[in-house]
Amino acid sequence: MNPADANSAPGPTAWKRAFCARVVWQQAARYGLPVGVLQAALNQGDLWLHHQVTSLVAVKTVVSPLLSFGVALLAAAAAHREIAPPSSARSSTASGLSN
Repeated sequence: MNPADANSAPGPTAWKRAFCARVVWQQAARYGLPVGVLQAALNQGDLWLHHQVTSLVAVKTVVSPLLSFGVALLAAAAAHREIAPPSSARSSTASGLSN
């Protein structure tokens, strides 16, 4: 196997780096939570307004934003994983620029 091929396919460590990045969580919160809240308001808002809330409606209201946040988190992590270079590439690039 060519070492260049190993660097082109991000592995589990790339996902770990992505999920540890603060920007990934910020993007997921910025885009996923408002969409989830809007979705919950559209789907269960009439029940809340008419005071017909059951435990199932309450669970659906909470799950909608969490589901949208999860999808946004995976999308942000996948984008970060593709864009951010591996830590070994960062160190070699930095050392190449300093010479």
